[in-house]
Amino acid sequence: MSTQQEKAAMFHQSHTKGNPLILVNVWDAGSALAIQSAGVAAIATGSWSVSAAHGEQDGEAMPFQLVLDNLVPDYSERGFACYDRY
Repeated sequence: MSTQQEKAAMFHQSHTKGNPLILVNVWDAGSALAIQSAGVAAIATGSWSVSAAHGEQDGEAMPFQLVLDNLVPDYSERGFACYDRY
């Protein structure tokens, strides 16, 4: 298993001129697993899609516990490189 720093370096290297990295936006663990099974290089998510999938408004209005419940504890065990802005 790669370290977070190694995954970040791999993500950075995937941005090459003439061969753009295409990110597919997901909204929950199920959609992430479906997209991963298609063999994509990276997966993106956004606050709006996650909020809307749960019937909530965007803009940090989603209850924090629901945010936590939406996370899959074993993302890294499934091969996901998890990055966030915090």
